[in-house]
Amino acid sequence: MEVIPHQGDGIKSGAYAEAYQFQIPWTAAQTGVHGGRVAPTTAPLGWSHEELAFSSLKVNPKTGDLMLRWFNMTGQAANLQLKSMLPVQGIYKSNILETSGELQPLDDHDGFAVSVKPYEILTLGIRS
Repeated sequence: MEVIPHQGDGIKSGAYAEAYQFQIPWTAAQTGVHGGRVAPTTAPLGWSHEELAFSSLKVNPKTGDLMLRWFNMTGQAANLQLKSMLPVQGIYKSNILETSGELQPLDDHDGFAVSVKPYEILTLGIRS
């Protein structure tokens, strides 16, 4: 059990996100040195929005697509801005069953924007 004190706004203080992460222990695995498509000094994916909590990243075993999931912690709509440094064919909005949606290209700045409804669980698939 963990008590996370805050000043009444669990979103802005980060308490909601910390509480969500508390239930799942972080797992890390060390790999050997190897070549790859992403520079070691660059984050392969980036996003930001206080009201959205990132909940998972996995590879879909059937398609090989990266599946990313967030949820909107508020009763207000939010806009997610996702940026990819990975080679990407496109991004699609999916569902909890990871069904492929319509593939959308990245914008001119290697980004993708999507509106997230209040309390919505958002799943995006990234096809390389």
